[in-house]
Amino acid sequence: MLLPPLLAVLAVLCMLVAIAISFGHDTKANPLAAPPTHDEIARQLTTDLEGKPSAADIRRAVKPLSERRRLLAKHPFYALYTIAKQHFDVSLYLVAAVHYQETGFKKAPAELAKQRRWKRHRNAIHSIDPEVRPTRYPHRTERHPSPTDDFDVVMAIARGLESNGANGLGPAARRAIGKRYGATPEGRLSAAMVLERARAWMLLGTLPMPGSGELATPVKGVVGGCGYFGCPRPGHLHNGVDFLAPTGVPIHAADGGVVVSVESPGQSGGYGNFVCIQHRPNLATCYAHLSAFAASVRPGARVWRGQVIGLVGSTGSSTAPHLHFEVRRGPASCSACAIDPLPLLSGEVPATVLPKMVATAPAGPRPLNVAAAPVAVAPAAPAPAPAASAPAPRGDSNPGDAATEDAVPDPPVDATTLPPARPKPASSQSGGTRPTEAPASKPAPPAASTAPAPVTQAPAAPAPAPAAPSPPADTGTGGATPDFSAPPAAAQHGG
Repeated sequence: MLLPPLLAVLAVLCMLVAIAISFGHDTKANPLAAPPTHDEIARQLTTDLEGKPSAADIRRAVKPLSERRRLLAKHPFYALYTIAKQHFDVSLYLVAAVHYQETGFKKAPAELAKQRRWKRHRNAIHSIDPEVRPTRYPHRTERHPSPTDDFDVVMAIARGLESNGANGLGPAARRAIGKRYGATPEGRLSAAMVLERARAWMLLGTLPMPGSGELATPVKGVVGGCGYFGCPRPGHLHNGVDFLAPTGVPIHAADGGVVVSVESPGQSGGYGNFVCIQHRPNLATCYAHLSAFAASVRPGARVWRGQVIGLVGSTGSSTAPHLHFEVRRGPASCSACAIDPLPLLSGEVPATVLPKMVATAPAGPRPLNVAAAPVAVAPAAPAPAPAASAPAPRGDSNPGDAATEDAVPDPPVDATTLPPARPKPASSQSGGTRPTEAPASKPAPPAASTAPAPVTQAPAAPAPAPAAPSPPADTGTGGATPDFSAPPAAAQHGG
């Protein structure tokens, strides 16, 4: 009499246990199933920001699960990172950060086959069912294991992290990355950059898309801490990307166009010395916190792709030298049109040719009305001839890589990004109406003939009264200037 009810109860219990086991397995396999908690986000923001983040900052940092899934699924390597997470139980963000550090989301160089950290684990793919390998990803080959095949490289990275004891993005991950890159100063810097990048991507819940090459990378520097587009700032989200670099490093125009805005700290607010270039009616780039401008950079002047427009500094609301770089899909005056710059960058920094510099924004007309005349501005007088050529920096924006024992070589600089003809010297100009030298109250230092030295700002003339509302301030860079004697400190961002 009691047997049928007991069997029914037993069946129900077995079903509940099976559901619980299945749910636990899915949760472990799906890296998106457990987004960061409120307290975890608060701790991360306290580390990455200056001051205490507001409740609104934390809410904006935690994206809905559906939005995170949609953005991550668009990444061409996401399927590979997910497989690596499932088979080796390492953070997909850590795998992605190492993959980016060593390949730049591009095809891995053939030299990778000679590196012990890949060679040692290249057979990791044999522990994975061949049916798991996706049918499509950017650089697929038929020869396996292949040092240029994305699947093989990503699985070797994940297996290496697992063997080093990586777990999450905490102390265990730090130790594992440290073993991968070694104890040299350069290795410690590379390890710190990887970990900061992985934590920032986890905080945002997305991965940057591989660069399309539409724009040249404006400066030789690294993106540290939460210097990425969309990172929370107290009261607003970050509208650009922060490249950490020492004061005096040359800043290049990301593409050819017309200078529409040159402002001093008194005019720009938190942006400090600030330049905007309109490339096309629907594309502009802006550069903030400069220590000095090129003397020829004035509203209405034309610039070419790769031209040096200024030097890295820490003017305005900034805690350390860096370049705050924005891309705006629209007129340069539209700060609300800012988009993520990283997917548009080529990854290569143009060759450096230093012009004359002025320490502060030149006096002159206010920014051009781009809405009325987007790019059709009369050409300005050609810039003075460059004084000399400094050695061309390598294209990779992560300096820690090249100096590591097993480092991947940087891609060669593409000299074709510079124009075929140089501007005529000032002495040969005939009819330019726009001055090319600094005002008398702000004499320009002599042109440099070697790599740029840090620029000491000259006393500026009294700044004109600010006109129009100031753009939102950007107050951080992600910590101290990169130093090859020690890894960067925790990122500091305030605006």
